[in-house]
Amino acid sequence: MVRPIVVAALALAACAGLASPGAAQTPPKPVVRKPAAPVAKPGAKPAVPAAAKAVTPAPPAPPSDVRVVTSYTQGAQISVNTTYLAVGRQRVEFPGLVTLDQCDLKRSVLLSPTAKRFRVQPDAPPPPETTAPAMPDLSAMAAAMGVAMPPGGMPPNGAFGAPIVGMNGMGQPAKSGVVTITTSLTDTLERQQMFGLEARHIKTVVTKQTTGDVCDKTPLRTEVDAWYVDLPKAASTCGRAAPVPVAPAPTDEGCQDRTETRVVGDVTLGFPVKTITTNTSGEGDKQESSVTRAEVTALEITRLDPALFEVPADYVEAKSALELTPAMASGSPLSDVLFGSTADGSSTATAKMAGMTRIGVMEPVNTSGRSSLRMKALRQELVTKLTKAPLEAVPLSGTLQVNAADAKRFECDYVLVTEITEVKTSKPGKLSRLPGGGPPKDHHEVKMTFRLYPADGTATIVAAGDVKADNGGGFSLSSALRVAAFAGQLYMGFGMGMMGGFGGMGGMGMGMGMMNPMFAMSRGSALGSSFFDPRSKAMSSMATGFGGLSGLPGMGDPAEVEVQKVVSKALDDVVKATGDRIKRPTK
Repeated sequence: MVRPIVVAALALAACAGLASPGAAQTPPKPVVRKPAAPVAKPGAKPAVPAAAKAVTPAPPAPPSDVRVVTSYTQGAQISVNTTYLAVGRQRVEFPGLVTLDQCDLKRSVLLSPTAKRFRVQPDAPPPPETTAPAMPDLSAMAAAMGVAMPPGGMPPNGAFGAPIVGMNGMGQPAKSGVVTITTSLTDTLERQQMFGLEARHIKTVVTKQTTGDVCDKTPLRTEVDAWYVDLPKAASTCGRAAPVPVAPAPTDEGCQDRTETRVVGDVTLGFPVKTITTNTSGEGDKQESSVTRAEVTALEITRLDPALFEVPADYVEAKSALELTPAMASGSPLSDVLFGSTADGSSTATAKMAGMTRIGVMEPVNTSGRSSLRMKALRQELVTKLTKAPLEAVPLSGTLQVNAADAKRFECDYVLVTEITEVKTSKPGKLSRLPGGGPPKDHHEVKMTFRLYPADGTATIVAAGDVKADNGGGFSLSSALRVAAFAGQLYMGFGMGMMGGFGGMGGMGMGMGMMNPMFAMSRGSALGSSFFDPRSKAMSSMATGFGGLSGLPGMGDPAEVEVQKVVSKALDDVVKATGDRIKRPTK
């Protein structure tokens, strides 16, 4: 029994020694138990930690970029362009030129896909409200377009400065009156779906009324029957051009009217997708009318490649606007660059309507020795002058030999061949000074021949004759308006809207503004906030870029400009003789 007692005593002694003061104590190590790993069930997917789960992103914003294809029909010709819209950017593709409006950078860029050239032009700062905007050389631009000059020509260098108060350039009292442009809008309340958008049917009537001794009393009326849609706001900001003050321009004779505008009808327009514009000028047996149709053939709201709105890397900067259009150096008018031409296949012709007579116009032949004449531009001028119901015209390739193949393809009834045989300039005598002491003008005389053939290519001449014109007796206003019809109707309304809408510029500004009033209204009237067409911005850029055109033969030379007027006067006689012969019943 002794052994257990000894063991117990030793154990108590050991415990007492461990607990005594000053003895080293080692704390026991904690026991850590690892959680048992879960046993996965057969076929179960492994669990994903909560922190590693992907956050569901917000849905992307709906697309707001826009692509639009528009077809324009004036007379027998069809022109097509494509417009791209994005936030702060827009691109308009004309048949021979592209405009980029980089509104976020406050500049525009002209691109030439043919020449692979580009030209940058900063946006002009808005002019003060009391000052008329500076304008490009309108005489040069009109000639380059293949458009005749108005009576008295254009203001020099587009200057809209104040005329000599109370007197014209010949020391005689100047005319002055009030021209009132009234725009009446009517919402028909008709609605329909177009390209997935609701379209509104709205009719617009624009009329011109005059008070006092105005420069131009020609009655003008435009009726616009159109459907409009609302595009995404993000894509419809760049094309809105800032309003430009309307500033009537004095003519060379010092005539200057005051223009007033009125808008009747509280209507929201929008982007036009289908438009029929009927223009009427004059009255009685001198009344003339033309019809233009513009229709969007494709419209999609999408996401566009940003590269569309940048200058391609392989393009070289042009030193002048003329480098962008090499065809103009060989005589093509600017209208061919913008609208295309059936002569080179860059535009097409409509199917001929019943009751219309179609004339194929060959490029005039120049045997006068006057190298400054631009024959392709004169061909377009003839086409424009002949586009008057029941006549219509298309340009054909070639010169003297009748282009029977194209004439048949374009459903022509006749082919017109013209030749400028003589352009003679003589110095005035000592007694020919203008009234009021003005300097005498050179005397210019132009002789032309014309021949009208049947379109089947036979040698039978339907009509032929010689015409002669000089710079005596002035130029008719109706001629200027008629020539303005084609270019003004399709696109120059954009430029004319920028240049003051329905104001000034002799008779031509009024005529061209009336040719496409909606674009003029988008630039400087109460409708600017509701009417939207990005092509007006594109044409503003175009007009600025091609304002001078001093590199073209004869441009900037007053004597050559005067010769162009006389040639245009001779073309009037050719058109009259041709039209009279066609309208005269055959025996």
